[in-house]
Amino acid sequence: MNVLDIGGGFRGRYVERPTIEENAEVINQCLDDYFPEAGGVKIIAEPGRYLVETAVSTAANIIGRKLIYDNDKSSIVHVMYIINDEAYGTFAWVKEVTEVFVMSPVLNKASTENHHSTVWGPTCCGTDCLATETDMPLPLMEVGEWVQISYAGSYSFSCSTNFNSMPRPRLYYFCSSDTWYVISMSDWVY
Repeated sequence: MNVLDIGGGFRGRYVERPTIEENAEVINQCLDDYFPEAGGVKIIAEPGRYLVETAVSTAANIIGRKLIYDNDKSSIVHVMYIINDEAYGTFAWVKEVTEVFVMSPVLNKASTENHHSTVWGPTCCGTDCLATETDMPLPLMEVGEWVQISYAGSYSFSCSTNFNSMPRPRLYYFCSSDTWYVISMSDWVY
């Protein structure tokens, strides 16, 4: 063997998993034990998710909402939201790593009380579920409100499709004025 690819999937943020430093400690010990330098095996990794997970957030619009009440209809026990993006669009990666789906209202119009919630995409497909009640406590939001989904830098746009004739989401780039200045003054070729 000439090359060992240890893969990737390393988190770019903390999500109750080992940190990159903890991963590196275990990986380096194993490499020292099983693939010493004298063996001449080239070691490579795929740190893409670690590098870009926090670089992208997405925005979606709430296009539907269903409130589910307790038996005497005195309190909400569950909220089902439908947003205008889907598991076949920007959120193809959600099936793989549901614990990283972090959604929050863009404006502070929502109530502060959280409800068990399920988030669905707009298709008629039963697997277009982005987050279930165990994953997603959310404030009560209205149809028409915008939400931000954080940590979508990995695989969000590259894996999106036009499933069920739903158009792929538009992609917009934003950065701080300081970052734009650095980019515009560089000699990079685009």
